[in-house]
Amino acid sequence: MEIQGLPEGCVACIIAFTTPLDVCRVALVSKIFRSAADSDAVWERFLPSDYHSIVSLFPSLLNYSSKKTLYLALSDRPIIIEQGKKSFQLDRKSGNKCFMLAARSLFIVWGDNEEYWNWITDPDSRFPEVVELLDVCWLEIRGVINTLSLSPNTRYAAYLVFKMINAMEFDKWPVELSVSIFGGHDSTKNVCLYPKIKRPNRRVRGLQCPNVRGDGWLEIEMGEFFSTNLEEAEVQMSVKETKSGNWKKGLFLEGIEGLPEGCVACIIALTTPLDACRVSLVSKIFRSAADSDAVWERFLPSDYHSIISLFPSPLNYSSKKTLYLALSDRPIIIKQGRKSFQLDRKSGNKCYMLAARSLVIVWGDSEEYWNWTTDPDSRFPEVAELLDVCWLEIRGAINTLALSPNTRYGAYLVFKMINANGFDKWPVELSVSIFGSHDSTKNVCLYPNVLRPNRRVQGLQCPNVRGDGWLEIEMGEFFNTDLEEAEVQMSVKEIKGGHWKKGLFLEGIEVRPKGCIANVLSFTSPRDVCRLSSVSPTFRSAAESDAVWDKFLPADYHAMLSECSSLCLPSKKHLYLRLCQKPLLIDDGKKSFQLDKIYGKKCYMLSARVLFIVWGDTPRYWRWTSLPDARFSEVAELVSVCWLEIRGWMNTGMLSPKTLYGAYLVFKSNPAGTYGFDDQSVEVTIGIGGGDTRRRTVFLDSERGRRLRYQIVPRRTGIFNRARFMATAVEPPTREETNIDLQYPKKRDDGWLEVELGDFFNQGEEDKEVEMVVSEIKS
Repeated sequence: MEIQGLPEGCVACIIAFTTPLDVCRVALVSKIFRSAADSDAVWERFLPSDYHSIVSLFPSLLNYSSKKTLYLALSDRPIIIEQGKKSFQLDRKSGNKCFMLAARSLFIVWGDNEEYWNWITDPDSRFPEVVELLDVCWLEIRGVINTLSLSPNTRYAAYLVFKMINAMEFDKWPVELSVSIFGGHDSTKNVCLYPKIKRPNRRVRGLQCPNVRGDGWLEIEMGEFFSTNLEEAEVQMSVKETKSGNWKKGLFLEGIEGLPEGCVACIIALTTPLDACRVSLVSKIFRSAADSDAVWERFLPSDYHSIISLFPSPLNYSSKKTLYLALSDRPIIIKQGRKSFQLDRKSGNKCYMLAARSLVIVWGDSEEYWNWTTDPDSRFPEVAELLDVCWLEIRGAINTLALSPNTRYGAYLVFKMINANGFDKWPVELSVSIFGSHDSTKNVCLYPNVLRPNRRVQGLQCPNVRGDGWLEIEMGEFFNTDLEEAEVQMSVKEIKGGHWKKGLFLEGIEVRPKGCIANVLSFTSPRDVCRLSSVSPTFRSAAESDAVWDKFLPADYHAMLSECSSLCLPSKKHLYLRLCQKPLLIDDGKKSFQLDKIYGKKCYMLSARVLFIVWGDTPRYWRWTSLPDARFSEVAELVSVCWLEIRGWMNTGMLSPKTLYGAYLVFKSNPAGTYGFDDQSVEVTIGIGGGDTRRRTVFLDSERGRRLRYQIVPRRTGIFNRARFMATAVEPPTREETNIDLQYPKKRDDGWLEVELGDFFNQGEEDKEVEMVVSEIKS
């Protein structure tokens, strides 16, 4: 059905879910749309739910011809209510309620004293009275509005509306504006009420100034708040200047207006601080929205009030944007010089540095081993100088509640090396752990630019020079969720070498959010990361980070590495490449583990010793021997059998989920010769417990396929047996089982032969047992 054929009532129901502005636009489409767009069903949706009680206050509006007419009347101009103490209006674009509290409805200190304030009329004002400030040294104005009189689920801003005529002293001292909801939101800022000061006093320099409204009055934003529909609350608004003692005059106050915030500001608030600064260049409307407190409060941490209270000196900020820039501009020292706080400018996430004084340093209070000194390059009043120790151990901790939630963090050791000794001979162990979950440990070389490194530190990660001149090296990474409170433990240790070390100057441990690029790269594949590392230095740095390569490693890699104490590598990338390049022997050498280099999927091989081989322990039939090119210490050599049967099992819980796996028999022909495999087929089966079992026929004689094609005379060779389990990272196959190449062995890169037993798809939803069988018992 064409849209023109829809009933008018249906069209009206649809467009009633849009906005008043959209309804006026669709009315131009056709007569049906115009008729629907003018209907009461549409415009009643845009009127506030209590419009009947509002209209009852205005006798002139009782006889309205339609809901649209009523809406336009309520949004056309302010309507004075409550005996001239308040005005009401609808925002024309959204239909949200707008109020202005007249000066007569506000509490003004000494407002009824004719010596200080004068009540007069003003032809430019909507109210019958405005108040003129004659002379006060204590300026305090307060107003209150109930959230039930506002539109629900709407962000509002409060504006002070006034004039300045022959004003004095407002250009010399800031005025404090605040908006608060009892038990909830609280917003306070300092502003300058005097417009366009050519040579501002230092106390008001850089503060927000008022703008000229369309009706000729001045206005300045006092703050913002969100009106919910959950419960009744009171919004408190205040104007104060009580500290300077200066006598002020020349202010004409009309009132305080509450207006719904624009849509643009709400959208920008869902982006990032960097994006907000960029869109401010688009137009004046975007600049105004991008500078609003509604936007920048979203970028500030939710507990910024308590953070600011820790600062040794109060921060004077004119807006939330000014506050954000101040918190992200440079580190601020807190906790009596034991910690620094800063916001990451691009993301708004919290950054902390734990000073050396807040760390646990073994023998740190012994003047024989450590010296507490000052450094002009340090942000902290003290740094720790290492004089001479053989046991280096430093520990620090930070609570996850102090950090930004749902953020990946990196911990960095920040230090200097001056006439250092002993750090170029033995690796230092760095670790980051969260109790009960994440644990990251690695060996590094703290000495920068080692020209001829000792073999023990060769190839290890070295520190980088920071912008402030200090050295830093990444200790590890962790992801901070907002699920529960936990403590992040960070440590620096070198206690094995026995070398005496000196010349390290410790500033502290910095905990800061990891870059966005690293997070994005971690959702790709190892091969893509290696390619993207060539794009730019920024991409290369992100592509080398532990945050990226930790995502490519299996979740249980710590348990696997626990069997290999000698495997110490400088980074997660080195670990990944090591696990891809060389199989790792596990389970006392009875299995091997490896990663698929392209996709990072798990690969296992079961040694012949863990397989069930019929008569495998009878020397007459099978012999256990060793070969130099085998990865396992033993292989099984077939001596002579008439009943060939080999079985192996593996649990799917060990494998990578959502992955197609293939099972392969890995073997070798004995150069001395064998018998019975040239023309005899072997049955292979593979099945998952509770599922289908797949059977097929293969030949273990690798030359048979060539002989069939090229009529080559057969040879007889011996066989050594082992089994391989290898991962692939492709979708479930659609290949034909009749492919003749699948029936014959292929030569591997390690010189052995392999023949495919079958494949299966591991869903990873539950742990099942895979059984693999090779048998020839019929001939």
